[in-house]
Amino acid sequence: MDEILPHDRRPKWFAWGMLLGGTATIPLVIGIIHYLRYAPDRKTGLAAMAGGFVEVYAVFGLMLSFLLPIGAIVLLAKSLHEERRTRSSISVAIICWSALMLAIPAWVAWQILSQHLLN
Repeated sequence: MDEILPHDRRPKWFAWGMLLGGTATIPLVIGIIHYLRYAPDRKTGLAAMAGGFVEVYAVFGLMLSFLLPIGAIVLLAKSLHEERRTRSSISVAIICWSALMLAIPAWVAWQILSQHLLN
């Protein structure tokens, strides 16, 4: 059980976790860019931003909303190492960001379901 492995997998897990954590923010960035591009023309404010988010999530689907942050959290949690403080602190920051990216669609789904159950 205590075999010494020639290659430590933690750097690979860290790299893949960073990639998945960054990919999960693509819909957020595209939605904000959509809002900034069209909001001054329409003067609608939040409605333009909501339209941008709906458009982006329709294209990318629920995979970016749930699977990528969960994968990023798992891989980054595996890559934590006591001796590598900088990499571990970056991992914890991206884990928190991925948890926030999971909380946003979960909150929206909860709001939608509560509105349908109340009406």
